[in-house]
Amino acid sequence: LLSMEGDAFLILYLLAIPALGFALGAGASGNPNAGVGVMRALVMMLSYELPFVITLIALMIYYDTTSLATIVKMQSINGVKSWAITMPPFMLAAFAADMALQGMLMEQPFDIPVAPHEIASGPMVEFGGKYLGSLMLYKAIALVAVAETTLFVDLFLGGGVILHGGFAFVINFFVWFALIFLLFVISILIAASFPRFRIEQAFSFYWKYEAIIAVASLIWVYILVIK
Repeated sequence: LLSMEGDAFLILYLLAIPALGFALGAGASGNPNAGVGVMRALVMMLSYELPFVITLIALMIYYDTTSLATIVKMQSINGVKSWAITMPPFMLAAFAADMALQGMLMEQPFDIPVAPHEIASGPMVEFGGKYLGSLMLYKAIALVAVAETTLFVDLFLGGGVILHGGFAFVINFFVWFALIFLLFVISILIAASFPRFRIEQAFSFYWKYEAIIAVASLIWVYILVIK
């Protein structure tokens, strides 16, 4: 379904759905904590989208395509050696994208929208029973392997493809799973190493530092392409 030109832009739209879903879920509540949580979630989305979009543009310029499937295919030609993360300009982009990933997952230090000790879990404050359980389960599963971590593996790690032909898909699946688990571990280490940011600190971090790193990567890629 997504194997077409422009599917990378479609994925960007789809990634905005969770934050908007939180906003809609709390929209009918009169609880001030829910309102604060929604505001924080939308500001966070605005913050991490900028560096992530810039890194995605750098990838599309380098591989001359807007198709995620084509980007993965081109990175899997020579196995690990052709992964984007092994190329110097994309090492910077991968770092910026990984920090954006931390914000998408709402994990520390970017768990500002659902800070339980400050705003009683924000948008989830008025939910209970199976509805609260569903939201908490979504947040837990999202950290492991769903859209965001899989997208990072596809963009920078060749979709986990290291072999071709025969039963290579079995090995590639285990490599993909190992990479997802590695991203999980990195996310946990970051969450355990840093305290929660204030909303203005998170915004400043993404727009001042991460955006600069992403732009540097984009300029580097552009110079390589025009040569």
